[in-house]
Amino acid sequence: MSYTFVEFGPREFIASVGILEVWLMFVVETIDSLHDGPAWLNQARSDWAVQATGNFGASLDPHLDDHVQGESSRTLLVQICDKTIENLRAFGDFVPVATLNRLAGKRIFERDIETANVIHTGDFFRRLLSGHLRPEETDAMISWRIKSVER
Repeated sequence: MSYTFVEFGPREFIASVGILEVWLMFVVETIDSLHDGPAWLNQARSDWAVQATGNFGASLDPHLDDHVQGESSRTLLVQICDKTIENLRAFGDFVPVATLNRLAGKRIFERDIETANVIHTGDFFRRLLSGHLRPEETDAMISWRIKSVER
């Protein structure tokens, strides 16, 4: 399993590439439900859709500093993260493989994935954007990921 850093401003956290790809797929779906988003959001959506279904590995980078310019864009993206997390919770314990493959646009998943893993990454993504991710939590994220993989 490979990992990547998700950066915004002076802060960052480390995430599993596979789980981050799934998170981005769900963020894209939430953005699509808005219909008429601003140009910057449509560009971010296009970028994240490609990254979520590509094979970027450790070079996966949502480019938050490039896409989020100013308080209004940051606020909107935090709201999108909140809605995405709400949508994920509706799945219960597992996101079905059929849903994952539908979002990916191809059959790349072979099994359901634990919803909690995606929500956990999404929560870090949201808190990074909102400025509520404390520096000591990045170490907790690394530790949580390692423990999760070892289960």
